[in-house]
Order: sequence, then C-alpha cells, then structure tokens
Amino acid sequence: MPRPSPGNLDLQAIGCLFLLAAVTDLYIIQARPDYALKIMGQALPGTWGVLAKAQSPVLHILIGVGFLLVKRWGLFVYLLYAGFGIINAAVNLAVLPGPHRIRIIFMLSLAAFTAYILWRRTRFAP
Repeated sequence: MPRPSPGNLDLQAIGCLFLLAAVTDLYIIQARPDYALKIMGQALPGTWGVLAKAQSPVLHILIGVGFLLVKRWGLFVYLLYAGFGIINAAVNLAVLPGPHRIRIIFMLSLAAFTAYILWRRTRFAP
C-alpha cells in the first residue's frame, strides 16, 4: 500500500473504503447468486446479468486503487461511476415500485460525495 502523501490522506482513505466496498460486493454476489441487479429499471438475464453484477466490484477496485495512488484516471473512473450511478438510481426511482428510502439515500450521498471529490480534484496527479 502506498504511503500517505501530505494533503491526500482523505482521498487515500476514500480509496480504502472503495476497496472495502469491492469486497462487500463480491460477498453479496456469491451469497445471493439469484439476485438480479436492476439497471435502468430492468434486470438483465443470463450472462448479461452476471456481467452487470460484476461491474460493481470491478469499478470499486479501479476507483479504490486510483484513489490510493491519487491518480487522475481514478478521478475519471469515479466521475463516470457517479454519473451513471445517479442516472441509474433516478431511472429506477421513476420506474420501480417503492419503497425508495435506500435509493434516495444513495442518490443524495453520492451527490454529496461527488461534490467533495470535485472540490478536491486538483490533488489528483496525471
């Protein structure tokens, strides 16, 4: 693990949280193989469904490593993840039956988190 660099410890801690999220994702996927992740209000069947579930830990690992190393590509992957996450959650909110407490909390926390990351964006090295 890289040593904390001055002024970047918060971003590196966030990277560790993303790596923890990847481990959690992998556990949930293997514990509930029948669960179908909803993307844009639809559950994808078969191989596409497996790939849809696999994207979450892959993105979390990429973001985690990018933040640990404080690299600009990590910021870019995070912004793609956040943009898709907010759009996907909004579509799911509109088309799936409630209750939507978790989805709304996810959207609000992701928006707040993204605002913080954008505020700290100059710390990411090319």
